[in-house]
Amino acid sequence: MTRWKQDKFYLSTFDPMRHDATPAQAEEFIRLTKEAGFNLVEFTFRDRAQVTTALEACEKAGMASIVQDPCFGGVGSGSFENSPFKGGRCLPSEETVREAVAYYRRFSHVLGFYVWDEPQATAFADCRRNTDLFRAIAPDKLAFSVIYPSYGVYTWKDTSALDWTDNGYTRYVNGYLETVDPDVFSMDYYAFYMNRRTEDIRHCDLWRDLGYCRKRALELNKPQWFYYQGHGEFVESDDAIAEMTPEKVQMQMYAALAYGVKQLSCFCSSPLLFDGYANNARFYEPIRTINGRICRLGNELLDKTPLKIYHSGLEADYVPLYFLDDITADGVIAAASPDLVIGRLTDDAGRGYLMVSNLSFSAPRDAVLSLAAPYAAEAFDEDTGVYAPPVTTDSLSFTLSAGHGRLFRLTQR
Repeated sequence: MTRWKQDKFYLSTFDPMRHDATPAQAEEFIRLTKEAGFNLVEFTFRDRAQVTTALEACEKAGMASIVQDPCFGGVGSGSFENSPFKGGRCLPSEETVREAVAYYRRFSHVLGFYVWDEPQATAFADCRRNTDLFRAIAPDKLAFSVIYPSYGVYTWKDTSALDWTDNGYTRYVNGYLETVDPDVFSMDYYAFYMNRRTEDIRHCDLWRDLGYCRKRALELNKPQWFYYQGHGEFVESDDAIAEMTPEKVQMQMYAALAYGVKQLSCFCSSPLLFDGYANNARFYEPIRTINGRICRLGNELLDKTPLKIYHSGLEADYVPLYFLDDITADGVIAAASPDLVIGRLTDDAGRGYLMVSNLSFSAPRDAVLSLAAPYAAEAFDEDTGVYAPPVTTDSLSFTLSAGHGRLFRLTQR
């Protein structure tokens, strides 16, 4: 069998429906989730009967999935309490993995297996062992795992702020990459959980995590995947910033595209889309619009190589702290209005791309990018998936709604 390799942009969602859903309810959840623009769902922390119900609904809808099963799913330092390992080390036998793979083969839309959720460093070797089992037995499927963010067990705070070469979080990230060697490098960060008492998203370790993981993904030529926050119910209900909005959602998504991610996963979509029983919630339509646009952009950027990442107007001290590039040294952008995330990318033909997003999730922004020379600039229409006719210019001026982004293709004249 051919080894699994990503060939499309995935917009995924973690645990998209109730665990106790009936088959009919599961079909409705999955149908509406697909219609909302998601093309991948992840089923976690469920018993096999619940996973089976969900996958039967995916088969009818033609929805791709990543599957976790108590017989092999790892989390943190070990396994789930309801697994055969009862919270101890997660060490499924080869026979167990073969049985699970054979069982799930009947579901043609299974993309991969959720091997480990946020492994601790002590579990890296076990995560690699289990990953290798799946690679050997089901090489055509993704053996998936995702790391902790820096506000979990491993943090940035145990050494000098700029000593990224030997810091608790970088040691954790590097150890994971070296030991597990994942096919995709997936991370999560829930910014409105950590920044819930301020509207200032500019100064947030989201960018530090994204920046370092971007750096390592590029060095190792691995697709970078990213979980963004889709709901705020796990923080204090009396906190205004904890209330998720479409603008907060899209701010995370467009900025991540500027960083060059090749997949986005919503944690979790169900509170955004449903009232609990597959009835559309108030954000269903705006999220569906956002998701459609993000998928068109994501597929357009899938084969593009990230070159530079900037946060315009950010204080100079934060540039190395967040693993950003120095915009004053850029050969394409001469100047940019503040509070933008700007990713510069290229394609195999040498054409340039600028993915620009508004950092503010509460206000629109008039953006101006002065270019170092005249370029034929083509604006990507995220509603149609096509570029506008080229315009020769040395300046790009456009308005971004709260949290929104734009993509431009540049060919130097």
